[in-house]
Amino acid sequence: MARRQEYTLKNKIVSFVVILVTALAMVVAAAGIGIYQAIHVNTFYDGVSVDGIVIGGMTYDEAKNALRSREEELLMDARITVSYDDQKTTMDAEELGISTNLDSILKNAFTEGAQAKPLDQKYDDIIEMTEGKDFSIQLELDDTKLHNTVKKYSDDTQLRAKEATAKFDKHADKFIYTQSENGRKIDAESLYEQLKQKIAEEDFSDISVLGKVVLPEVSTDELKENTALIGSCNTKITANENRNTNIRLMCEAVDGLKLDPGQTLSINDLVGERTAEKGFKSAPAIMDGTKLVDDMGGGICQLSGTLYNAALKANMEIVERVHHTWPSTYLPIGLDATLNWDDKDLKIKNTSEWPIYISAELVSGECVVKIYGQPLPEGIELEIRTEMLEEIDPPKPDIIYTDDLPNGERQVKVTARKSYKVKAYRDYYENDKLIKSELISDDYFHEIQGVILEGSNAKAK
Repeated sequence: MARRQEYTLKNKIVSFVVILVTALAMVVAAAGIGIYQAIHVNTFYDGVSVDGIVIGGMTYDEAKNALRSREEELLMDARITVSYDDQKTTMDAEELGISTNLDSILKNAFTEGAQAKPLDQKYDDIIEMTEGKDFSIQLELDDTKLHNTVKKYSDDTQLRAKEATAKFDKHADKFIYTQSENGRKIDAESLYEQLKQKIAEEDFSDISVLGKVVLPEVSTDELKENTALIGSCNTKITANENRNTNIRLMCEAVDGLKLDPGQTLSINDLVGERTAEKGFKSAPAIMDGTKLVDDMGGGICQLSGTLYNAALKANMEIVERVHHTWPSTYLPIGLDATLNWDDKDLKIKNTSEWPIYISAELVSGECVVKIYGQPLPEGIELEIRTEMLEEIDPPKPDIIYTDDLPNGERQVKVTARKSYKVKAYRDYYENDKLIKSELISDDYFHEIQGVILEGSNAKAK
């Protein structure tokens, strides 16, 4: 009987303990569920507000919609009026590159924004927000947008300077100049710094900016000083009308050309292939290096040679030049320049700091080329000279007998020509003293053996 009573008491104690443990477990579980539910929510906590606007209990999208008008109000007020030359221009928040940090605020305030934190810190954040926490919307600046807006404003308000120009009137034999004018523009970098500072201080009051004078790169006075006659050459033409037509077409192509500093003129590039469609005629030209035959564009080398000599005197750089098979009659030996499409060219380059202008025409039986540009420094002069190193008579002509001519009658098939070796120099003088001698060319003209046809037909009359 006693044992049965002891067993019953044990059972009661065990049952009590089990019930107690179960109750405690249920309490702990309930507390855990409450904490989990408190942390893992999809709305803002009750105590959260932004600029005084309560967003507790709202979802992320609901809160953003509720704050949209506040954001728009801030951005609407974020505008600055700029005054320049009695003109006012208002730049709004978009143009100034202003936005808000609303998105980042909402992300920080939202529960999910703290998921990576330890549990105890999450709990502290929850307590803080449920007790009440107010966030403030701040303005943010996009430097690139502000820079672009200031640049566009500067470009739109700029009064551009007018450069002086020059045009040669060959009939009056002088240049006609247009007057240069100063421009005006704002100091864009200064305006950018002013706007940036005002945005940082959230000061959106009006500002005034001053303009600064922009000088033209080329003034009329400077252009006149640097548009002097710096080189010219005249060569006599023949009475061959076709040849003179070709020279005239070449002059017209070159006349009035302007070469900017660093620019190179190529005659072949300028004129292209000489064709009948362009008006060129058939006239005597050197063929095979030994004889003259009628060819399309014959005679055009007189313009290239005349231009070459003018360019030498104008201190231009000679990029490419080729001499003839034998010396030309209209220029000193060693100072000619031939052309051929498309392997022989004349190229001249403007190495000065100012534009070069070319005038070319046929007048009074001459091909006349004039070059205008930056003169040499005061006291400096240049001269072109040639030095004949060798001159050799050709060998005796080759006699070819032919029945096509009467007995004893002679006809020149190939003209005999001497051999020449000649150098050309460009000499620079300062106050009549030679200071520099530049080798321009070293030409060698091969001798040409003459060929004579002699008649051997005793019956021919």
